[in-house]
Amino acid sequence: MLDRAVDHAPNAASLAALEARARYELECLSYPQSAWVPAATDAAGRPVRDVVIVGAGQGGLGCALALRRERVLNVAVLDRNRAGEEGPWERFARMPTLRTPKYLTGPDAGVPSLTFRAWYDAQALEPAWDDLVRIPRPLWMDYLRWLRRQAEIPVENETEVVGFDPTPDGLVAVATRNAAGERQDIVTRQLVFANGIDGGGSWTMPNALADPIPADRRAHTADDIDFEALRGMRVAVLGVGASALDNAATALEHGADSTILCFRRKDVPSFEVRGWIEHVGFLRAFGELDDDTRWSVMHRLLGRGAPPPAWSVERCVRDPRFRLMPGTPWLSTRWTGSEIEIETPGGMLRADFVIFATGAQIGLARRPEFAAHADLIQTWRDRPAAGTDTGEAMADYPYLGRGFELTERVAGSAAWLARVRLFNWAATASLGICASSITGMKFGLDRLVPALVRALYLETAATHVAAMPWPSAEGLMPE
Repeated sequence: MLDRAVDHAPNAASLAALEARARYELECLSYPQSAWVPAATDAAGRPVRDVVIVGAGQGGLGCALALRRERVLNVAVLDRNRAGEEGPWERFARMPTLRTPKYLTGPDAGVPSLTFRAWYDAQALEPAWDDLVRIPRPLWMDYLRWLRRQAEIPVENETEVVGFDPTPDGLVAVATRNAAGERQDIVTRQLVFANGIDGGGSWTMPNALADPIPADRRAHTADDIDFEALRGMRVAVLGVGASALDNAATALEHGADSTILCFRRKDVPSFEVRGWIEHVGFLRAFGELDDDTRWSVMHRLLGRGAPPPAWSVERCVRDPRFRLMPGTPWLSTRWTGSEIEIETPGGMLRADFVIFATGAQIGLARRPEFAAHADLIQTWRDRPAAGTDTGEAMADYPYLGRGFELTERVAGSAAWLARVRLFNWAATASLGICASSITGMKFGLDRLVPALVRALYLETAATHVAAMPWPSAEGLMPE
């Protein structure tokens, strides 16, 4: 069996019949048909969006499409990247294939002809679906581009959210900046951050180890790395997650002289819980459990981390230039002027380039757009459940409501925060792996979108009631 499809043209003419079928299915599912959220302006006379979605990757696209099916149409989707480069897939995701099952669904919003499988089958790609082991990463990005076009989701690319604030009438003003540096505020009823792993924090490198190394001799796995420039170099990678192995393998495939992968643990992690969490009950209802149970489960999961897939390990160990070094934490680093010296308990290592596979650290204060309000937002550290374990694995994750909404640290201090929802990795502690994970996206959208619809209707219910055709004084319905 093969992992990779060949000779793929994203705009192949064979898609025409599928696209026609998708339009037909959307029409079949278009009940009720009328847009229902009343248009509004804020106190300053500015037009109000119903929802602003930050991020046009798989989560943002899926949310926008699902809202369209609910006839919430006054939606803005913003992404800081150029069109077609949203998400990690062609920027810093370096695995040949996705790690999730090929039959997953989610961004399609439940429309069969918009699923990845329908798109794949329509083009008669090789290998045939039954022989495909995992989805090739570039193919997934081609699919997302097609989905965006087919679902007619308008995206404002190269538009970055730099902050947000409550308006005098209780809405949210979203401050944006475009590629030209021009700033604009967009007022919205609901704000959704669907911006991936680092959307609730930041990618991190240990400063004590990174700072002594020249900037052109080190990188984080989430950086734009010129792997061709590493040809002939000795590369050292710190970490043992999937991204560590993917970057080590990519360096070797681009001609690195050697790659060593160091990590603190004595063995490659093997704590695998996929079978325990990848079922409908967990994915749909984990967020309904009590705080103590959620804390216990997620503190354990987030503290241990996920083991790298076996095929990521195999991709490296089959290359004789690769060396796996468990039980090898880095104590210090030093730039000699010609090479990097890495002090470890087992002696000195030497490298020409270092890659930190040290992930992201959750903490809203780390995000510039959240910094002004971070002190108002409740985290798991503020919950009584946090007292049952002194660990820090999830303490700084925001404590979200059942619809992904932010909650107040002090009751009554910032009720407007409930208009801001995190559909990114920061939601994991509160609601499980149903945001920023393809595995749980279907279930996360089933939770997020009804919550948005509910909030929009309750906010505008008075307008709907006032527009109802009441009986006349004689008891007759009006003409």
